[in-house]
Parts: sequence; C-alpha cells; structure tokens
Amino acid sequence: MEFYWKNHEVTFKITTTKWGKFTMLAFVIYMYHLCWAMSGCSMYSDWSREIRCGQFVKQDGATETSTQDQEARAKSSAVYDMALFIATIYHIIEWVRWTLLITTALINSNLIRLFNLTGLNYFLGVASLAISMAARFSEDGVACAGEEFQSTRGLYLILQILCFVLSHFFTFANILFMYAMKNEWCHEQYLAEEEEEDD
Repeated sequence: MEFYWKNHEVTFKITTTKWGKFTMLAFVIYMYHLCWAMSGCSMYSDWSREIRCGQFVKQDGATETSTQDQEARAKSSAVYDMALFIATIYHIIEWVRWTLLITTALINSNLIRLFNLTGLNYFLGVASLAISMAARFSEDGVACAGEEFQSTRGLYLILQILCFVLSHFFTFANILFMYAMKNEWCHEQYLAEEEEEDD
C-alpha cells in the first residue's frame, strides 16, 4: 500500500483517475477548515476581546486614567489572543492544503508533493492545542471565559480539542481512503484511464 501514497506520481495518477471521489473528500475537509478559519478570525477580533476580565477587572472605587484602562483592556485581550492566532493560522494552512488536493484532482496539476509537505502542519495543530489549553485553563483564562466576559472566545479554544481528535483523520484522509479501498482498487485506478465522470 505504501507504494500508492508515498510515490507522488502514483498518488497523482490515482487522484486524477478518481477525481470525483477525491474532490468530494477534499471539499468536505476544505469547508471544515474554512469555517474554523473564518470563525477564528472573527473570535480574534471580536468586540468582547476588550472586556476587562481576570486580574484586569476594575476594582470597585478604584480610580484609573484613560491610559491605564486601555492597558487593562489590551491585557484582557491578550489572555486569548496568541492561542486564537495560532489556532487560526493552523486552520488557514489546512484550508490551503486541501485546496491543493482539489486543484490536483480537478485540473490535473500535480501538487501532491506540496500537499504532502504541508501535512507537517499537523505538528502546528499539536502545538496549537497545547497553547489553546494553556491559555483557556490559566487563572486568567478561566476567569475570562465567564458569560459576561469573553465566553465565545474561550469556547473556541475549548473546541480545539475536537479539532485535534478529528485532525488524526482529516490530515491523512486521502491516505486513509486509499487504505480503506485496498491495494487491488488502488492498482486498478493506477492502471486505469482518467474517468470522464466519477461513479
């Protein structure tokens, strides 16, 4: 089986032969990461980011200058900012990655080598999960996740656990698909002419 997915030219031939199946598979994952990337951009710039929370909440009776208030708001935003930024970058890279496979399948442009190389983004996903959990479950992260503070931003980070679990399947989906179809099917597609319409 390794022959069919480790060799870029062979993978390219199978992908373009059964372009319909690979396009549908890639499109599902493409849309999945596109939604997460768009949501991540929204969460990063969400209006709630400047709601003061955690240790940066204004104490009753305390007097502050405008500059001190702005600094406290910036620090409140920073509680989740880096984790949201890295998680969003991870999803954007995955979105682009699956665009490469769709492009390969639809226009016969061999981008399989680049597609496989960007699979290293999986490790950014692992780092993103660790950073997301560290931010979300820090003392300030727990405090800022309150309903009246930055709850939606905190929820986005929690849901990265689900993303990490699914990434085991989605990152290697084309390989898992070929494994599921078995050697005989892969060999048939490697030898077959490109289909005009997918079955």
